[in-house]
Amino acid sequence: LAVFAGILFLNIAVPRFWCRHLCPLGAFLGLTSRLGLLRRRVGSSCTSCMLCASACPMGAIPHDDPTLTRRERCTFCGRCVSVCPQHAVGFSFKGGRASDFLPSRRAFLTSIGLGTFVGLLVRYKLVPPSDLIRPPNSLPEGEFLERCVRCGACMMVCPTGGLQPTLLEEGGEALWTPRLVPRIGPCEPECTLCGQVCPTGAIRPFSPDEKRSLKLGTAVVYRDRCLAWGWGKACLVCDEACPYDAVELVPVPGKDLEGPVVDYGRCTGCGACEHECPVPGQAAIRVERGA
Repeated sequence: LAVFAGILFLNIAVPRFWCRHLCPLGAFLGLTSRLGLLRRRVGSSCTSCMLCASACPMGAIPHDDPTLTRRERCTFCGRCVSVCPQHAVGFSFKGGRASDFLPSRRAFLTSIGLGTFVGLLVRYKLVPPSDLIRPPNSLPEGEFLERCVRCGACMMVCPTGGLQPTLLEEGGEALWTPRLVPRIGPCEPECTLCGQVCPTGAIRPFSPDEKRSLKLGTAVVYRDRCLAWGWGKACLVCDEACPYDAVELVPVPGKDLEGPVVDYGRCTGCGACEHECPVPGQAAIRVERGA
């Protein structure tokens, strides 16, 4: 507490004391700033009035020579530019002419174009929608994205670790929302924790009995990767792993063994079969949302 009070007092006595003298990130950025291309420039119309040095919150402008800049301290806040009565201060890239940051029409249109491009990129989806499995009893996708606050509470309480944050797979608007990744961990039949901890109702509460009728998706067998269907090797793993008896074994034509098929009416998309599938890499049986 005494250390905190001391730092607080020093911040009052010396503006931005923590940022300038103690912050480890500030020290790192101070080192890298020496290599930066953007520089503060002072023109010949400077009268050494020292207003820029007094206005600088980081002490980056020496009081004995306002044409110099301590680059390891400068944060490009632009206060020196705004207070200069002679308009002698600006910023430019190496070798460039100083600018006071007033954008030209071309720069303005360019920024609008880049903003539009980034907005479209944010909505671009990197994976098919069928690969995105939401937690049980989630709201419809549009409502879910509006309601979810990306707090991560559901992911933290998931006992199998199967709930993982969505990155850019579903576009930027779905960033850090929860998705079930069965290969990491399935959705356990008796678990109701995600519905209990969700603070906004994006995942609605449900009971263990209700969960048996909640459908996350449906398991699909990819026969070209399946050991039984594609390779002629006996395998019963998905049938044994399914807690809902939704996987059945049927004879494989031309081979003396049985292969798995999914009873879509019983399957809830819990992902136990996908999690236990012994095929390396992408599983031979995978849960899909729209199947």
